[in-house]
Order: sequence, then C-alpha cells, then structure tokens
Amino acid sequence: MTDGVVRGAFALVGLAAACLACDGPPKDTAVPASVQDSAGIQIYTLGDIPSWDDPAHQWRLVLEREVATAGEDLSSEPMIFEPQGLSRFQDGTIAVLDGADLRLVVLHPVRDSVTARFAPSGQGPGEIWSANAQIWADGDTAIGILDAGTRRVSYFALAGTFLHSRTVDFPGGGGMTAQRPGTGETFAWRYFRDPETGLLSDSVIRLNLAGPAVAVAPLRRDRRPLPPGESRPLFSGSGTFAPIGSGGVMVGTTDVAEFRHFTDAGALTAIVRVPLERRALTLEDEQIVREEVAQFAPSLADNLGDHNVLWSRLEPLGDSLFALDQTSLTAPAGEPRIPRDTRVWRIFSVRGHYLGALVLPPGVGPPYWNDGEHLMALQRDELGVATIVVYRLEPPER
Repeated sequence: MTDGVVRGAFALVGLAAACLACDGPPKDTAVPASVQDSAGIQIYTLGDIPSWDDPAHQWRLVLEREVATAGEDLSSEPMIFEPQGLSRFQDGTIAVLDGADLRLVVLHPVRDSVTARFAPSGQGPGEIWSANAQIWADGDTAIGILDAGTRRVSYFALAGTFLHSRTVDFPGGGGMTAQRPGTGETFAWRYFRDPETGLLSDSVIRLNLAGPAVAVAPLRRDRRPLPPGESRPLFSGSGTFAPIGSGGVMVGTTDVAEFRHFTDAGALTAIVRVPLERRALTLEDEQIVREEVAQFAPSLADNLGDHNVLWSRLEPLGDSLFALDQTSLTAPAGEPRIPRDTRVWRIFSVRGHYLGALVLPPGVGPPYWNDGEHLMALQRDELGVATIVVYRLEPPER
C-alpha cells in the first residue's frame, strides 16, 4: 500500500463530493452549453471548450492503494494470474475475478494478502464459466457475480461459502456489460436479430436479477438493407454507454460526439452535443489505424474512415457525470494534439456542463469499479505485469 500520497488534499474532498453528487455543477466550475427544448427533450450544445491540457480545468487521480499481482521474481507464481474484474467493499476489502483459473480472490482490506480463493471454473452451482463476468460487493459480507456464460447470478460469502444462485433473463447476444457506480445494477449492450427481416439491431438493456430484462435505449437506428454492392462494417460507429448513478444511462456511437440520456424505463430525456472533430490522418496515422484494426478485424483494416473514431469509451462518474475517452486523432478546433501514448478523459454532466479533462497515468486501463469518488483499475508496466490501483478523483481547484 502507498502511504503519504493524500497529504494536503483534504481541502478538496468537500468540493469533489459536492461536484460529483450535484445534478448540475456550480456555474463557476463548469462551461455551460446553450439549451433547446424539443418536445420535452433538453438539447445541450456546447460551444468552444478549453483545451485538454488547460491547467485550470485539470482533474487529478490521487493514488490511495496499489496491490501487486506478481512478486519481484516474475518466474514465481503470481498472487493473481489474470485479474479481469474488480470490486471494492466499504472497509477496503477487494474482490478480484482471476480470469486465468476463473476463480474469485479476496484481498485483505489493509494488507495486500489473499484471504480466500474459491469458485472454480465450471457450469454448476458455485462455479464460474465466463471470464468477463461482472462482480460487485453485495452488502458488507457477500460477493455477487453475474455470469453471462451460464446466464446466472450467484452469491458467495467473503470466506468462500457458496450462498445461492438464480437464472437471469439475458436476451440477445454479444455486446459489453457495465455496472452503475456504487451498486451492482448491471446493464448490457446486446445484439438482436429481427425474425422477419433477418437484420441485426442492438440496444442497451437493464438486467433484472429477479425477472425479465428491460430495454433502455437503442444504439443504432439505421439497419435498413443497403443497395447492391455497398456494405456497412459491423464496427463502424461502435455503440457504448455509461450507467449514471442517479438513474438512466448515457449512450452514444464513437463516430458522433452526441450523447443521449435515457431513463431506466427507456425514455429519452436529454441530448448533449460536444464539439469534437476528426483530424486529417497523416501517413503515419493511417498505418497505425490499419495495424490497430487488423488486430481484431483484418478484413476491415482498409476502411480507415470507419475507424478514425471521435472517442473510444464512455465511463460513468457518480450521480450526474460521465467521461468520454478522447482519442489522439480528434479534438476541438485549434487545440493541441493529444500524444498517442496519452489517454485523456473529457468530463461532462448530464445537464450539458463541461467539467474539465483528466490525463490518465501511464498504463492505467479502463476502471472495473467506481463509486463516483474513487476508481479501481489495473495499471500495467512495460512488461505487461498488472498492479491493482485505487485512485481518488479530484476536480479542478477553482
């Protein structure tokens, strides 16, 4: 555990809590947007926003804890082979899904020692089948896990005792899952096929752990057949979303900087438009994009226009904030380019305020857990060895 990293920061905690909890941030801490109303839907259109490297609008991540998953001697058995899911309890206990053996690992709330390993790979009661399962703290003494492979939610005591499980309605196929900050509520982006036309459609759904799933939002509307000879790559304009702590989800597609807020029941309530634009690709950029695309879809590597995306991910940040992961190939007009080895989050409220930018530390991946004021993620070194890190979010000091 890292000591002494939070000294001098306590004066900002109240501001952080107020900013993360409010429905609309104070006007002196945000850049507001113009507002329109269209049939009861608020449309927020942001004008010029500060540059990503503007020091007056910089958020910070303050490291509070780090847990190594391997010893100094990398030839020895690591503590955790391949962490692929993280959750944190209020007392600091950390639950980890180890994707190598598909088992759960519990870490002591203060020491970095393992207190339990359980739930082996399998499809029976008390077993885990999916490496991308979602885990969360169920109260203070149990772990919940949603396993898409077996379409089942299971609960375990922290000591490893299997408590109970039930089948979950998990319609459709494919797609990503995400959890609401601070809770175990799980949402999923799923594909569906129209039985009459055979066309694919997709939607965000809210998984009900005790009943049918609820459709929340469509991600792509245009699934009409194309003229002969034309095609639309599956990954063009990939959809992603962020469940908001106070309710609803923000959704968008990575080729458009427009984000829509839907309630949990599926009603569209607000649209936030952000002034991002694509940069012209240099020859070096084109080669990098081709190499990145070829890793997961070789046949699409030449469709550069479809992969020069405006942003890559949406992240929920508490009750009313969300962040978009801005790529190095896009920016508001006139702002300096983001270096390729740097990741930047742009932070907004669901009410159309720009709150600033967060430059992520090197090697930090997308967070597996957050409660609106803290993030927990994996941070990898140059050899790819992962460290579990817990950071506290600090807004700009204004």
